[in-house]
Amino acid sequence: MDGVILRVVDMIQSIYVINEAGETLASVDLGEFHADEALFGGFMSAIDMFSHKMSGDALKELILGKHRLVVAREGSNLIVTIHDKADTDAQAVNRRVCEVFSKHFAGLVTDEMIQAIREAAGGQSARTRANEWASKML
Repeated sequence: MDGVILRVVDMIQSIYVINEAGETLASVDLGEFHADEALFGGFMSAIDMFSHKMSGDALKELILGKHRLVVAREGSNLIVTIHDKADTDAQAVNRRVCEVFSKHFAGLVTDEMIQAIREAAGGQSARTRANEWASKML
């Protein structure tokens, strides 16, 4: 692993890859930011759709408390990197993560692969898990 990638990893709290349906395809927690994958994927997908509808443009960044969430689209997936709020390199780091994802993983994330994983996991989608979780909270 080269020094640039190690530096990038040191600056990130978490990375999420989310498909158009709001399902978290992959997540890596590297720091203190942790979220329920199903809820986070649905939330980010919904707020991205809202951004498109209201402004005609994609969501690029969101501040939640002491965290900066940087959002980019790579193909049909959202790549969300979580940083400290004060991280001035967050956009550049997100672009680097997108480049790595595109180069190494973009062809691996297919609808067929996701369906196979879903079937192996009992067929539950992230949306179903989120609805079950929400109904327990009410």
